[in-house]
Amino acid sequence: MDIEVRPHKAYNTSPFHVTVPYQESARNLLYMISLTLTTANINQMVMEYQGKRIRNLDAKLSELGFTSGTSIELLKGSKGCCMIF
Repeated sequence: MDIEVRPHKAYNTSPFHVTVPYQESARNLLYMISLTLTTANINQMVMEYQGKRIRNLDAKLSELGFTSGTSIELLKGSKGCCMIF
């Protein structure tokens, strides 16, 4: 299945496509994307599909409703936390 990836401008790259098996997990899709964006930190990548963040990275793409030609947004997240006193 062909997935269009639209990276945030922080990645400084144009939209691109990756080809993944229909029963692949969202986590493996993220790893495949990281092979294209070699300078990006995979721990800071956030995927959105239809305006919603993909939180369950162990879900199969078919379970998330992906079909060939699906377009996802790739955003830059952070792994930081904050403390309020």
